[in-house]
Amino acid sequence: KDGPSVFDVKLLLDVEDQPGLLLKVVAAVAEEKTNIKNVEATTDETPDAQISMVVEVSDRKHMERILSRIRRIKGVRAAQRAIH
Repeated sequence: KDGPSVFDVKLLLDVEDQPGLLLKVVAAVAEEKTNIKNVEATTDETPDAQISMVVEVSDRKHMERILSRIRRIKGVRAAQRAIH
């Protein structure tokens, strides 16, 4: 096989709407040497925001490491895999 297998996983995050938070999330994913294929952040008139992102993972443990890193970021209220 050519290289390791990777799978696309969609992650959903509920976060506080604050400057620099998206950068911290992206940096946390990058620290796990993970490719981000898509990211979308939405806000409304409340102090809340949502981030959805599609990342490439090699296995469930890889995904859990990413989620664990993201959950440690101040301002992240919840982070989970999207259920299709």
